[in-house]
Amino acid sequence: MVGVTPNAASSPTEWLSGTLATVGVPCTIEAPPELISYSRTLADRISRAAAG
Repeated sequence: MVGVTPNAASSPTEWLSGTLATVGVPCTIEAPPELISYSRTLADRISRAAAG
């Protein structure tokens, strides 16, 4: 069994964005604007990290 401890430093938007990025199914984020913005930021970070 794996336990999860919530991190008070992350917001629900950050958590949801990270979760959507890791579930392995295509999705489209239509709202709210904060989730769209943070998801773009996260995608950019992942892209830069993968580029080396």
